Amino acid sequence: RRQRAGAEAKQVVDERRRPEGLATDIPYSCMNGAAGSSSGLNPVNDSGIGYTSHGSVLLQQDNVMRQQDAALTDLSKSIGTLRNVGGQIHNELNLQSNLLDNLERGVDRTQGTLLTQQTRMKTLMKKKDTWLYCCIILLIIVLCVIIYVMLTT
Repeated sequence: RRQRAGAEAKQVVDERRRPEGLATDIPYSCMNGAAGSSSGLNPVNDSGIGYTSHGSVLLQQDNVMRQQDAALTDLSKSIGTLRNVGGQIHNELNLQSNLLDNLERGVDRTQGTLLTQQTRMKTLMKKKDTWLYCCIILLIIVLCVIIYVMLTT
């Protein structure tokens, strides 16, 4: 009974350690490396027969840590590059904002000048003397055209 209870307890402990869906006789390796892959990692046999030595596990852990360090270094460089690009975008947005502010001020000045000139034109059109002067100028122009036509023919 004791042997059977001990075997059952060992089986429960082994099942808790094993990731879901993995059979006990299928070899797997760290970091999704296949057996004999170029990652330098040896497959771990979880069947209970031929466990890898403690030194081999430490070597695998060291290799995995080195790969992770290399990946973190690359990630750090990428983050630095993104930070620089973000800074450049920030500077460009500030420059564009200043240009738009200057443009807005220019448009406001021009709009104010246009409104002033329109007001002057309206007051000028309301005066009767102005219409008289406009008619006189128009008649002078017509007279000049008639004289020109008579002289050229």
